[in-house]
Amino acid sequence: MPGLSFIHESPLLHKGETPPPRTWLDADGILSILEGLRHDSRYVVQSIHSDSSCHLSSVRHAQYPLVVLDSQEYLICIEGCLYDSGDAKVGEIVTLARAIFGSQPAAAREQLRAWLARTDGDFIVFGMEKSTSRWFMFNDMLGRLPVYCTLADHRLALARDITFIARATNNSQMDRMALAQCLLFGYPLGNRTLLQNVFRLAPATLILIAESGIQIERLHDHDFDLCSHADRDLDSNASVLADLFVKACAARSRSMADSQQILSLSGGLDYRAAGAWAHDHADLRDHARGHHILQKHVGITGERIHAFLDARATRIIETDDRGANLHRLFHHF
Repeated sequence: MPGLSFIHESPLLHKGETPPPRTWLDADGILSILEGLRHDSRYVVQSIHSDSSCHLSSVRHAQYPLVVLDSQEYLICIEGCLYDSGDAKVGEIVTLARAIFGSQPAAAREQLRAWLARTDGDFIVFGMEKSTSRWFMFNDMLGRLPVYCTLADHRLALARDITFIARATNNSQMDRMALAQCLLFGYPLGNRTLLQNVFRLAPATLILIAESGIQIERLHDHDFDLCSHADRDLDSNASVLADLFVKACAARSRSMADSQQILSLSGGLDYRAAGAWAHDHADLRDHARGHHILQKHVGITGERIHAFLDARATRIIETDDRGANLHRLFHHF
């Protein structure tokens, strides 16, 4: 999986224990692991920052969205997409960094929470204050880019690819409960993973790293029992949701206006709705700039029961196989 990998070790790791725990912070070893995670020749390994206490790097192809901002004050790395006013949002992240590293942490948390609530995107952000070597990391409100994490003995490893954590921390211990859940339900429940003491980071999580220690805080919990709009009737709520969905589709299309846009089909109403919007607004069929369609998909041709869900004769380039594949999953580990 393309994306960022990060390891941090506190100076406290090497104090008081004889011998000290095995280091995770072996720059040559980290790059060697990342080389092994390149899916093909299009992928490159990039060391973004490395010093005596941390290493930030990436594996990605040329089109993968990754922005690195390097100024005298901060190093900021943004993986993923900001769909609404992306350039302006990048500037806002610099302002957030200044607040997070400032003298009013409670106010900074509220500022970040409010920013996440109004920002549409799939992203994770790393930031370092150069004068103090303090770090922060946060992800979007829905946690749409999986990030895996392990924390032990004043050491932290974060990665988009769980295999990196397994190899960098020499962790081959299986989580027996997660394994049982995966066999029963098809996936581990909650934030568990198949690896012992490795968890998936929750949405809207803020991680603060300083010489004194590491803090992990969830800024928002989604409460689905709270019915904020129960005063509306069903049709009104459906209309609002449809408007929000159309705006979200338009924002994603604008963010990729210079690229070929491909609709990934999963077999449910979600892609049919996106396909219906694209049919009316983005013309997914035979695009003049080369969006050629090779195969017709009869599964989304459906009757015109509802204008919002009707994809009419939208066609696709290629389908993917979403079938259960536990054999490959367990063989991977």
